Amino acid sequence: MAQTTAERQAAYRARRATAGNDGNGERRLSMWVTTEADLALARLACRYSVTKREIAGSAGRRGDRAQA
Repeated sequence: MAQTTAERQAAYRARRATAGNDGNGERRLSMWVTTEADLALARLACRYSVTKREIAGSAGRRGDRAQA
């Protein structure tokens, strides 16, 4: 029998907990940013042909390494 939309969504969210290359999963990040910050992310993403998600993740990892 086919899954309902709610069942498919629940399964997808459950898989996110162990997704990714290292199996540590992914986390949902929901926040408001300034228009300036969003446009800067968009420009960088376009310049390097990646997604805004990848730009934000890269910035976070760089900042973390700089603190080490």
